[in-house]
Formats: sequence, structure tokens, C-alpha cells
Amino acid sequence: MKPPIFAAALAIMSSSALAQTPTPTATPSPTPAARMFVPDGQLVSSPIKVYVTPLNLDNANAPILRLVPLQHWNGGEITDLPKCELILVAPNQMWTETIAGQPVQRQGTLLILDARKSFSIPKFKSTSRATPILTWTDPNAPKSEPKLVGEPIYLGNFWPAVVWTLATIVAMLLLLRWMARKSKPSALYLVSGPDNYMSLWRTQLAAWTIAVGSMVFLFGIIQLRVPRIPESLVALMGLSVATGGLSAVADRTKEQKSRQALAARAASATATPTPAVAPPLAPPPAAKPQLSHLISSYDPHIKAVVLSIPKAQMVFWTGIILILFVLKSWLNGELWEVPWEMVTLTGVSQAGYIADKAVETAKI
Repeated sequence: MKPPIFAAALAIMSSSALAQTPTPTATPSPTPAARMFVPDGQLVSSPIKVYVTPLNLDNANAPILRLVPLQHWNGGEITDLPKCELILVAPNQMWTETIAGQPVQRQGTLLILDARKSFSIPKFKSTSRATPILTWTDPNAPKSEPKLVGEPIYLGNFWPAVVWTLATIVAMLLLLRWMARKSKPSALYLVSGPDNYMSLWRTQLAAWTIAVGSMVFLFGIIQLRVPRIPESLVALMGLSVATGGLSAVADRTKEQKSRQALAARAASATATPTPAVAPPLAPPPAAKPQLSHLISSYDPHIKAVVLSIPKAQMVFWTGIILILFVLKSWLNGELWEVPWEMVTLTGVSQAGYIADKAVETAKI
């Protein structure tokens, strides 16, 4: 056992050594470098949004944005380029960027500017490429002029893009019409069944194809890349295809039951000395496709065409959601992400259409 005096001396020496040991100082984390983010594919006719992180600028910094055209820039000073008109400076803002396919939250300053007078695009072009350069002043260092250079972006020219889209879609439709008329007298046979009646699910699928294809082409030639396609839009197209598949199964079942009924009647008529002519259960072929076929169906029992409320409801709902999709995509400048509630309502509408077909098949 150590003597008390020796233990006390050892404790004093230990505390003195600890006091002389230098305490490691924490290394300050480096301040992230300022960077500018300008969303690609914005329209020159609309206010341009620019994000700066992690800086919080305000009106005292007098931010100036210039857009350098890549193809027509012949050198010279950057200050010779016209500057965009500043509309709003909003510090302490949050936004989301997509990096390597993953959403990343950022914080900093939002700038909204008007580039209509400072950046011109030829009237025949749907888009033009430019490099954004942002400068501002520092009140603490008046002689310095910080500068940020962003990634090259595409700026869209809306109405020329609309004209090119319409011309392309019309040309494609005329080509399909020419191809269809090689076999049939009218292009309406493309959305008709084997009995020459216009098919509702085929027409719906064709309408969605034209609407979605037009918007994808429009924003594709503005951004010069494939635009982001929302999952709800893919689900809507999938519902149309699924409705078509179920409708085809119901039509095939109906046709088979009609053939079996006709065969049974023929056998019964053969065994009867004075057979009666049995009316056909299958609908007679239509002379040509008509729009009225979309909201009507043939009843084999009364041998007449009757209006169908489920078909009319499906036509009405499809027209409403198609108009909303085109208008919202037009105004937002990107493909509209259809709310999932509307996708569900579309599914309910198509379920009613399939149920009506099942009821018609069960009547045979």
C-alpha cells in the first residue's frame, strides 16, 4: 500500500501534466462555395427564376444577371451585354434540386428577372442556349464585384415551339390517315372494332396518345431533352390500355356466346318439322363508323341501338381530364402531374364502362 504522502504527490504531478497537455482545437468547417442554379427549359416570355446558394442576397447587393448567347457571342466585355430586369430578390428561401436523380434541398436566395428585352431568340427557333452570369456588389467591399457563372441552359421560345408542334402532329395524323385509307375508306376505322362500330376505349387511347405526345414534343423541343413524365400520367395511360384489354375480352366472350346461341338455335330448328328463323344475336355490321357509336350500343334482343349512360359518362370524363391536362401543362411549362384522386376517378369511370359490357354479355 502506497503511503498517503506519496499518493498525494502523484496526484499533484498527474494534474500538472494534464494541465500542460495542449487541448486540440476544433478545425472550423470550410464555408461552402457559392453556386448558382438556373432551371433548364424556362420560357423567355415568362419571368426567369435564378437560385443562389448558400448566400442571402438582398436589394442592397444589386444583383445583375446577364445571359451570354453561345452561338452569337463574338467576344468583348461581359458588361457590354444587356442585363435582365430585376423583379424580385427573396433571401432565406428553400428549393429542391435534382442531382444524379436524387432530390436535394437547398437554401439561399431566389431571384426573379425579366429577360424579354435582354435576350432575343429568332422567331423561327423554339429554343436557344445561353450561359447565365450573375454579379453583385458587396457593401463591405465596394471595389470588389463577386461573380458566378452557371451551367449553360436552354431558354424556350413558346409560340414558335407551338407552331412546330402543331405542324408535326398534323403531319403525323395525315400520314396515319393516308396509311389507313390504303385499306379502309376512312381513318375512323383505326378506332373501330371488327363490326365497324367506333370503339370507345380505342378512341380514348388515341386521344390520350395525341394529347400526351403533343405535350412531350412541345417541351422536348423547348428543353432539347425528354421532359419528366409524371407517374400519375403513366398510370392514366396504363388504365386506358387495361380498359382496352378487358373490353376486348368482354367482346370476345360476347361473340363466343352469340355463336353458341346461334348454333343451339340452328340445331333446334333442324329437329323441328317447321323451323322458325331465329334472329341473329350478334349486332349487324355498321355501314361506317360514326361518333354516335361512342355513347350507344346495339341490343340484340330488341334489335335496336340504345344509348349507354356509362359510355356517355366515360366520354364526358375523358374530355374534361384531357382539357385540364393540356391547359395545365401549357400554363405550367411542364407536363402536368395529374392528381391521384383524378386518376382514381378515371379508374371508376372505366370500371363502369367494363361493368356495362359485362352486363351486355350476360344478357345473351
